[in-house]
Amino acid sequence: NEWAIRERVLEVAEYLLDPYMQARDTNEYAHNTSLRIAREYIGMPIWMPTYCDFRGRILEQPDPLKYQGNDLHRGLLTFHEEVDITEEGLPWLFVHVANKCSGLPMAKGIKLDKLPFEDRVIWVRDNIQVLLDIAQDPYGNKDLYWDGFGKGAKTFEALASCDELLKVVTTNKTSIPCVGDGTQNNYQWSAGLIRDKDLAGLVNLLPCSTPNDLHQAVGDANREAWEAGESDHEYMRQFLERADVL
Repeated sequence: NEWAIRERVLEVAEYLLDPYMQARDTNEYAHNTSLRIAREYIGMPIWMPTYCDFRGRILEQPDPLKYQGNDLHRGLLTFHEEVDITEEGLPWLFVHVANKCSGLPMAKGIKLDKLPFEDRVIWVRDNIQVLLDIAQDPYGNKDLYWDGFGKGAKTFEALASCDELLKVVTTNKTSIPCVGDGTQNNYQWSAGLIRDKDLAGLVNLLPCSTPNDLHQAVGDANREAWEAGESDHEYMRQFLERADVL
């Protein structure tokens, strides 16, 4: 695929990160260099050298700027070719937007990516004006999407998704990659290979009304066993005392 730089996100990122760059709080390689490269490639198609490793995973090679990189990278990059949004594609765009806004101030801390797909679509429809306001004035509405720039941040992906929503509303065109991820993918493969229906349900290989979480299920089972005195562990008390935050 040909990639392109999302210029609006680049402009905002340069502005928001500048104080941190001046204070040398950013990572020279992961942030500063990425912004310089993105500025050089505005308006140009970009091809990512890609390779397959020994595990069979397909990986992009250019570390300073790639879609498999950090939040800043993913916010800066979009597909070069725009296509018309379709009736079937619009709900999946909404799901993508909700995923990228999950846990942020605009979502009031709600983990939207844990909701059923239908509820994510409803959330975007109910909050469409807020999302468009962010796209139209990302500086004045920074507090609604700012999530920092460290590991696990969603700041620039959230901004890119709002920017894409505005583009769809005004032009009916889209170019953003809508990412769909597996649920504990290694266990999905295991469930399929051994035909384990219970495990398949826990990793969302079977139809379900709400997304399941294998890790949460294991944690809950252990907590119940500890509270019932059916299992013992030297760190049991510490886990139980912090069960609501772990």
